[in-house]
Amino acid sequence: MGEEEEPLPKLIQERQLTMQDSLLCVLFREALDQFDSSQDQSENLILSTSEIKERLDSFFPEKKDQLKAMRRLDESLNRLCGLSFIREMESSGSFDRTFEIRRILKAKINAEFITEFRNKLKDILGKEDADAQDS
Repeated sequence: MGEEEEPLPKLIQERQLTMQDSLLCVLFREALDQFDSSQDQSENLILSTSEIKERLDSFFPEKKDQLKAMRRLDESLNRLCGLSFIREMESSGSFDRTFEIRRILKAKINAEFITEFRNKLKDILGKEDADAQDS
């Protein structure tokens, strides 16, 4: 067996997520942890677009163009649906879309990733704040 073995094929294609997609995944993972530790009797975590936007606004409170921000959020949600991290629920006639946050996120995003991502985000946001103060 001195020959070098070929690596096994990957079963799941790796994709790089945008910063907003990554942030949403981290926020959804944390929301799942909170949901699991609560005494709620329902099995699935369901969030509306407005609830998701609220969570994002704590990181990016100053949005000059709200329409553009909502469009980007919709694009991110659609991409995460395509990756099966979330699932859009049936519409009940409201304009506010609702999503089931799928448990696969717990397997894909661990505590180490969350810590690393939060540190990178602090660095990025810190640099933006410093650049804004220099202007």
